[in-house]
Amino acid sequence: PFPSLLGCEREIKIGSMIMSNAAISDSSRALVFERDGEVLTCGQSTYEPGETLTARIDDTSSVRYIMEISGGTFASSCDGSSCDGTRCAKGDSSSFPDGSGETLTAPTDGSDLVLSGGFATGFSAVRIMEDCVLTSTAEPPHAVPPYTIITT
Repeated sequence: PFPSLLGCEREIKIGSMIMSNAAISDSSRALVFERDGEVLTCGQSTYEPGETLTARIDDTSSVRYIMEISGGTFASSCDGSSCDGTRCAKGDSSSFPDGSGETLTAPTDGSDLVLSGGFATGFSAVRIMEDCVLTSTAEPPHAVPPYTIITT
């Protein structure tokens, strides 16, 4: 029942066997990114390369959860399950998470920042939330046109 026990090799996706049950889709809660306390719009908002953001779920009441980041890194290992800074487990203690979220650093290479995760209310099927994706404000690298050297 503790999210940090999910090994790094185990995928957090619909259908994955977690806690002896296949993980299922759930839209009752959502993953969110925040900048200075302001919630960003998944699929529409952008991030500055290397900036610090907060990731959380919008309702942490009576749940334990795990988040996974692609393209960035969490600043701490949360309650555990760091997986080189890509995962954040919350709720391993006897109390439920406070919902304040976890600090992360956005990628510097302009790649998409993708937050995925799941939650459980007890020893039951883990519920997988819809991914939250932000794109970079950085300009993609421009292709350099080929040059022709003309000698006379």
